[in-house]
Amino acid sequence: MEWRVWRQVLATCTEDAPMMGMRLLAGHHLSVEAKPGGAVEITPLP
Repeated sequence: MEWRVWRQVLATCTEDAPMMGMRLLAGHHLSVEAKPGGAVEITPLP
């Protein structure tokens, strides 16, 4: 992700296992508007 400025972020590595909760999204598309009040949409993949 390119923000055009440096930002410090915390990241977690899980090797090859999905993070908790990610398994619930298997077979779905996740769309997030990363802004206050932004929409979040989860739809099944074809």
